[in-house]
Amino acid sequence: MTKKVASVEKHGLLPTPPIPEDLPSIDLTDNSRQVLERRYLRRGEDGKPVETIDEMFWRVAYHVAKAEEKWTLDIIERAREFYHLLVSKKFFPNSPTFTGAGTPLGQLAACFVLPVNDDMGRDPAGIFQSLRDAALIQQTGGGNGFSFSRLRPKGTLVNSSAGQATGPVGFLRVYDHAFGEIAQGGTRRGANMGVLRVDHPDIEEFITCKIDENQITNFNISVGITDAFMRAVEKDEEWALRFPDVLSPKYRGFKGTLEQAEEAGIPIRVYEKVKARALYEKIVQQAHHNGEPGMLFLDAANRDNPVPHLYALESTNPCVTGETLIYTENGLRRADALAQDDTSLRIVLDGRFSKETILSSTPVFETGIKDIYRLILREGYELRLTADHQVMTERGWVETRNLQSGDKVHILNRKGGFGKKGTLEEGRVLGWLVGDGTINVVRAVLSFFGTEKQELAPAFAEMVTNLVDVPSRSRSYPVGVIEIDERDEARVASDRLRDWAESYGLVENKFIVPDAVFAGSEEIQRGFLQALFTADGQVNDGGEKGCSARLSSSHLSLLKDVQKLLLNFGVASKIYKERRTAGYRALPDGKGGTKEYYCLSQHDLAISKTNLITFANEIGFLTQAKQDKLVNYLDRMARGPYQETFTATVLAVEPDGREMVYDLQQPETHSFIANGLVVHNCGEQWLGPYESCCLGSINLAEHCAPDGEVDWEEIRKSTVLATYFLDDVVDVNAYVPAVPQLRDAAQRARRIGLGIMGLADIMYHVGARYGSPDGQEFGSQLMEFVRYHAMQTSIQMAKERGVFPAIADSIYDPAKLTWQKPEPVVPYTKNWGRSELDWDSVVEGIRKFGIRNAAQTTVAPTGTIATVAGCEGYGCEPTFALAYIRHVNDDGKDLQLTYASPRFDAALLAAGLAGEARQEIFDQVMGNGSCQNVTDVPEAIRDVFVVSEDITAEEHVRMQAALQAFVDNSLSKTVNFPATATEEDVSKAYQLAWELGCKGITVYVTGSRDAVVLETKSTAKQKQPETKVASMAPLWRESKKPRPRALLGWTYNVETPLGKAFVTVNENGGRQPFEVFVNTSKAGSETAAVSEAIGRLISYILRLASPVSPRDRIKEIVRQLGGIGGGRSLGFGAKRVRSLPDGVGQVLAEYLREAKSLEEWTPPTVEKSQDNGGHVVSKVPRIGDLCPECGEAAVVNEEGCRKCYACGFSEC
Repeated sequence: MTKKVASVEKHGLLPTPPIPEDLPSIDLTDNSRQVLERRYLRRGEDGKPVETIDEMFWRVAYHVAKAEEKWTLDIIERAREFYHLLVSKKFFPNSPTFTGAGTPLGQLAACFVLPVNDDMGRDPAGIFQSLRDAALIQQTGGGNGFSFSRLRPKGTLVNSSAGQATGPVGFLRVYDHAFGEIAQGGTRRGANMGVLRVDHPDIEEFITCKIDENQITNFNISVGITDAFMRAVEKDEEWALRFPDVLSPKYRGFKGTLEQAEEAGIPIRVYEKVKARALYEKIVQQAHHNGEPGMLFLDAANRDNPVPHLYALESTNPCVTGETLIYTENGLRRADALAQDDTSLRIVLDGRFSKETILSSTPVFETGIKDIYRLILREGYELRLTADHQVMTERGWVETRNLQSGDKVHILNRKGGFGKKGTLEEGRVLGWLVGDGTINVVRAVLSFFGTEKQELAPAFAEMVTNLVDVPSRSRSYPVGVIEIDERDEARVASDRLRDWAESYGLVENKFIVPDAVFAGSEEIQRGFLQALFTADGQVNDGGEKGCSARLSSSHLSLLKDVQKLLLNFGVASKIYKERRTAGYRALPDGKGGTKEYYCLSQHDLAISKTNLITFANEIGFLTQAKQDKLVNYLDRMARGPYQETFTATVLAVEPDGREMVYDLQQPETHSFIANGLVVHNCGEQWLGPYESCCLGSINLAEHCAPDGEVDWEEIRKSTVLATYFLDDVVDVNAYVPAVPQLRDAAQRARRIGLGIMGLADIMYHVGARYGSPDGQEFGSQLMEFVRYHAMQTSIQMAKERGVFPAIADSIYDPAKLTWQKPEPVVPYTKNWGRSELDWDSVVEGIRKFGIRNAAQTTVAPTGTIATVAGCEGYGCEPTFALAYIRHVNDDGKDLQLTYASPRFDAALLAAGLAGEARQEIFDQVMGNGSCQNVTDVPEAIRDVFVVSEDITAEEHVRMQAALQAFVDNSLSKTVNFPATATEEDVSKAYQLAWELGCKGITVYVTGSRDAVVLETKSTAKQKQPETKVASMAPLWRESKKPRPRALLGWTYNVETPLGKAFVTVNENGGRQPFEVFVNTSKAGSETAAVSEAIGRLISYILRLASPVSPRDRIKEIVRQLGGIGGGRSLGFGAKRVRSLPDGVGQVLAEYLREAKSLEEWTPPTVEKSQDNGGHVVSKVPRIGDLCPECGEAAVVNEEGCRKCYACGFSEC
């Protein structure tokens, strides 16, 4: 019977009994603990956790166990069992269960599949009704999968309107646009998968619909492949593209697949016949190019469909991701914190995308667990994001995986937003604490030296007094200045100041920008930077060589924080690492002499170019001497400093683990600012209509026995209890009340998806090489063991609780059982210590009792849960690298730490290698993550400790097939190809996957190691900054080129007899001119019309197909325009301009001269095109519209007004 216990209610949580005192705590590494706290702990209105880690596990265990009330079981006892299973790290459910269990939302499923029938309004599963249901699902954090195969082809007659059908791709775009507009709620948002059958008449349009990277950005797409198609490819036969005859009376009201239409006697119309191999090669070509579309093998999935009487399987559900530190109207806010807030935002936008600084966006939402990459820029900026997340560059939007070394990435080019809390005085005291302050166990101390003692110390003493004095006291206790004569130092010290500093997190780590500053008011941010730069900064006046304001620190993470904060004031900067290396240096000893002190490496943050002007005006120094030095330099600059371009240079993109990631939607610009960078906003489970997936994974790394053995008995126990856990999740899941079909579908089949993680870990332990015949056999035996005991448990639950309601006529129907026991695809030749499995007893058990769950196993992505569990290998994937750079969150800040495989290290130790020898090995392994070319590693260890890069594509596919044989849903795995892979290599992998019975396949072809810089540590260091990766492709040999959405361009101004003219030259790939715009100050006049005509004709000439390169065409245009005379000339000698055409010719000649040294050239100015209706990607980001007074392209929107940065004109 259930015991009655008192419950405790906390903010945002359902009432939960207190955790029993005798339960153990979980043992986590520091990194695992930080990830768990950030991702899973629920927080109150103040942003602080309302539960401990142990309480979080108890919350999940208890609220899942509550499902067993109906079986009159002891909930507390079952919750204790679940709790032990979780904190032992032997099993974790998917992330939605951690975040949703015991909360009012209560939605625990990761993804759903919705039907899309060929109907516009009457059918409850019609086109727009399914769109409505999808919107409601996404508001709870779920993702959606759709098959568009039932929609009639494009151009087909629509009887009701006598019009033509939009077609699947058209409605895919409608859905995509809708999802771009929908405000997402909840703590997680899955993404969307669109599927189209390979025999649909619109399949070729579908295959190529994502060639333009700016189209259909809210969907991944896959082609549904049939066995018949693959056989036609093998035989090089023709392939019919066909669809039911929509004009037939029998079609009216039909809902189903093509095969069901044939069975119903509906005539099938053949629209076209194509060569099957040509169509297949088109799919391969696109997948080789950018990874989409994927392939889903429909017949393989339907052969294992447990409920074919209910539906045929048509689609799965995937995830796409994005991670951010977002610049908002209220300052800089962490993405995970914003996702917890679950409120719509107003975010900061780059000036090249919007005249408005602040626009509205959706809430931030989780998009799933994904592979992460660290984008490293030469200037010091960094961003962790997924391979498919797009970043704005000078060549337009580029996915992270396709960024090239040397690419120029856009960074925020104007002042951002600020919060409401915090004063100038608070900021200054915090800044001085971080700079020249110390905090011990008793008090906090601010130190001042030299002229600071008189100029600043008294003012800071007063500020500290105001901050720490308690107003309720009858008398004040001012904080004074203490002179330390022998050190030429003055101090402001206070124990109350220490308490105050602790509230900002500075006691645990002083070298940070506190979150309260990032999200604080303009005053607190300004004060913090003023004090920090005054304490630890200086002005380096190099005369003609230039000037910079610099901040020095031994803590690189602090400088990276400051860099992001400066950008919020419109100040770009560059970080120089290790300007001074670590070592002993002679420093003042405080007694008038010097002494050798050990000093850490010193790093510098430098502000230069026009950023100095912004810095001086917006921030500046607190001491007169430093501020005067900066202002005097700027006053001497007659022509002003070099213009800031607000771009940063790509140095490397490095793999950086797997974890939950986030995104948002900004409907107008589809962009936002992440860590200062301008970025774009944006399926493992086979499911039937309205079905969802409740997933969980056995952690194999926690099931290793001594002496290289497997603890099979513990795996059995974990599998049994985990199966009960996931079955309970089906019952306690709240789903989406507004879409009742979701609960009905889940209860009808009671699908669960029990999988594995840490496969690579246990294979290292037993000595089986991943991908080898032994490795394939071991993986097969292990997955068979899990599947077997999951089914036995499901049969036992059927005996105790009942079968799934739709069991009649399913493959598990006891009266006519058609399910067949799975068979391995690799022969079993080795004894791994596993007990014999009696599959006949499973058959007899189903015949006698039925089964509780229509599906039992899935191998899903396990990014965050695998990180928390401490696995080296995620899911069923091999380990990425034996040593690499791992992301660690240090007090809210991103740090890069060197990671080394503990199992590899233990193997080296067991082989008798001493500490120094092991360190040398790891130093070599750090190069590319592999030990295969490290001769000091014993051969027996090299044979076992392989990483993803060491495994061939065929081995990847065969490993997937070996596991798939015992997974009744599907599994999430990527087949990695080297950069040298050809389309033929991809084709062979697809063919092998189909032959071996895989249900789908995802490939990734690594780009050139120079062009697609997914690098390990040493590879990144070996990159030469000046390496050229972009080749001069002869783009001018194409047909007339369409205009891309974004182009790189420069604007020149020239005085002509008709007034000042502005000439913009935009380029498009290969550094070739693409279009020219000519604008004069006399808008609306004949002069303006002639100017526009000249620009249009030049642009037309540049865009025509021709064997002559665009740059050579510009040369001929210069020759034709040069020297044309008019009624009068302007200027003398070389500066003489005879007419408007002559002026345009001179500007184009200047462009050609300066383009020769394009890499070193900083252009004078850039303007937004007035005529093309598009977006010019400039190299001078802050510059905006033309100024009506000075004519410069320098008018920007700031502080609710428009003002010119060139002459000071203001509309206010």
